[in-house]
Amino acid sequence: MKVENTNIVITGAGSGIGHSLAEQLASLGANLALIDLREERIQALAKKLDRANIKITTHCADVSDSNSMQAIATEVLSRHNHVDILINNAGVTLWGYFEENTLDDFQWLFNINFFGVINGCKFFLPHLKKRPKAKIVNISSMFGWTAAASQSAYCASKYAVRGFSEALYTELEDTSVDVMLVHPGGVNTNLMNDSRAASKEFKDFFSSMMERSQGPKTVARKIIKGIQKDKFRVRTGPEAYITEWIKRLSPVWGQKMIGRVLKKSMGV
Repeated sequence: MKVENTNIVITGAGSGIGHSLAEQLASLGANLALIDLREERIQALAKKLDRANIKITTHCADVSDSNSMQAIATEVLSRHNHVDILINNAGVTLWGYFEENTLDDFQWLFNINFFGVINGCKFFLPHLKKRPKAKIVNISSMFGWTAAASQSAYCASKYAVRGFSEALYTELEDTSVDVMLVHPGGVNTNLMNDSRAASKEFKDFFSSMMERSQGPKTVARKIIKGIQKDKFRVRTGPEAYITEWIKRLSPVWGQKMIGRVLKKSMGV
């Protein structure tokens, strides 16, 4: 599917992968509706990307709030007339073992990572179906394939995004709307700054690990290439490929091995 001269909605556009997607899509001639909880981020991004040949609008919303997302969908349509591509990118994480996480923190993460995707799809899908060709892009994770200690909430949400997206892909197979599922490996973004941790030790360890990961520009480039090639599944980063194939070859042994390696790397 082409991205030139299309109208694209990006959630979580203020930083990380969403920010890089906006930059690269704008350079390709796409019109953008940028959604983020932090208005100052998307306002700065829109100013940076301002060009005469494309239209960029900003929309401040909490993706976990269904009423807010319903209103934003109406607002986007009133300013762009139609939507061709929806990218559900907004996400957070929660570091720490399950016993250390509060139920409120667990619910907070799930509301953003999973129900944020649900809300985006629910309120934009009717408009996408009116287009001759349209696409939904949902961001899962390598942790939508395999699980890791200290990431029970994040893994649960990304497995849920994967399951939902695969079911939605099947439901929409005979329509004009395609679904693409993305499984990034580690990405060096602001995810840590926007997330919560059961302890400073967990946050410090993973912040250090993320600094050595692939950059968001690389991930964004691969996502756009996946859109253009009409792929269903996109993986980015060697760890995303490695963990998937280990789990495919031996689901039980593979999970044990991956879990032990990650625990050892954390010194636990």
